[in-house]
Amino acid sequence: MFIYQVQGFKKSAEIFETKEKLLANYKQTGTHKSDRTRKELQGQPKLSGLLGPMYNGTRGDKVVIRYETQAEYNTYAD
Repeated sequence: MFIYQVQGFKKSAEIFETKEKLLANYKQTGTHKSDRTRKELQGQPKLSGLLGPMYNGTRGDKVVIRYETQAEYNTYAD
């Protein structure tokens, strides 16, 4: 149902096919609960040192959940 993308620590995005694989590589600090965001983001993990979760479209029939470093985010803000 979901694909997890982490952008910023390496030049290319890291892609994880399951939440379990994502959490094997990154520390969960909480759970996203804001009702002001897309339903796909509800209940997704918050990760140490990363911004997100963010909606990043779909790939096939799966929703892409994106995380990124502050530095990566800043490249889009400039």
